[in-house]
Amino acid sequence: MTVAAMRCTRCGARVEQADRFCEECGRDLAGERIALPPTDSVADGPCRGCGGEQYDVDGYCTACGELWSAPDRHAAAVDAVAVITDRGLVHARNEDSVAAIVMDGVTIVVVADGVSTSEDPRAASGAATRAGAEATRLALVSGAADPEAAMAGLSAAAEAVRVVAAQGQAPSCTYVSAIVRTTPSGTEVTTANVGDSRAYWLCGPTGHAAPPPDTELVDSTPSDPADRAARPTPWSRAKSGVGSIPASNPPVPQPTSGSVSEDDIPDVVDSRPAHRIPRDGASQRLTLDDSWAQALVTAGAMDERAAMNDPRAHMLLRWLGADAGPRPWAAGCVRTVRVRGAGVLLVCSDGLWNYAPEAEELAARVAGAAPMRAARDLVDFAVACGGGDNITVAIVGVAPSGGMS
Repeated sequence: MTVAAMRCTRCGARVEQADRFCEECGRDLAGERIALPPTDSVADGPCRGCGGEQYDVDGYCTACGELWSAPDRHAAAVDAVAVITDRGLVHARNEDSVAAIVMDGVTIVVVADGVSTSEDPRAASGAATRAGAEATRLALVSGAADPEAAMAGLSAAAEAVRVVAAQGQAPSCTYVSAIVRTTPSGTEVTTANVGDSRAYWLCGPTGHAAPPPDTELVDSTPSDPADRAARPTPWSRAKSGVGSIPASNPPVPQPTSGSVSEDDIPDVVDSRPAHRIPRDGASQRLTLDDSWAQALVTAGAMDERAAMNDPRAHMLLRWLGADAGPRPWAAGCVRTVRVRGAGVLLVCSDGLWNYAPEAEELAARVAGAAPMRAARDLVDFAVACGGGDNITVAIVGVAPSGGMS
């Protein structure tokens, strides 16, 4: 098998995977990075019990004996990228994770939401975001097109979570990634997702999204017959309680004890039709959920509002984990949209969109704000609404010229 030569994305010079910088133009090949929450958190800062700042090796305050706890919120920014992950108000700890890599003309963002009903979900989300972002970067440097790079990141994330499971745990998580690339004609956004974490394009005052020329249906998933023939995993991960659908609604398959058999899942869910990009420049969701609610909507059994009120709305049909199979993604899970004009790419966990699922409302909340201000406003909004889940937000600002803002 011939391995494609790795090249600097700035000058095109050949580079090696071990190289940190391009010898021709000096570009930092690794890019600037963000990964939150940090994996090496140590006791630091004032004690919540007494204000002291001295802790023993086990993390207990030497003055009052209270155990140090990680901050509720982590935030970071690089250029036009801002990320925040917050514990929320209900969960005891933050099981979300986010990673970003900023290179010349290309930004990679990955968000994962640990499934709280699995073992050690934080380990799953952390492994997924870090492995996914790095594999995406390596694929891009190797010359892969953005859709192939997005799939390489998704594959690496799935494997990383399986490795965590091999250490005696069975954690699982959702996954959503975005590659934002500046081009002479604007900006291209390529997304990949498994589960119910989402990506949105939020238009600025003059921004709009449009499909590539002469294309209305945008499905960028690399053409792998094995992937496209794959059925959904024959069970489900419950992120909420299981209940019954009111008799007034059209009949749909009924799960038993929180699980869904392969035959129960409507075939239309497996086909994952490519997202139809509106031509009027409206803000829009770029991903489709792998959830019970989305299955109901896609099958025509309910509209989205009714489906989200179903007690099984957040039950996952796909996720990353050792019990999810080697190819847990759906056909059509990778998509590309071309953006012209100003706007914001939002990548988030359901801790945010539970309270504001519509792209138009999210766009109104970030209109005119700098990336970190926009991220902070969205997280604060979710906390004010009840903070019922961990909240993770990644913002990539896009300038009117197509560059990062």
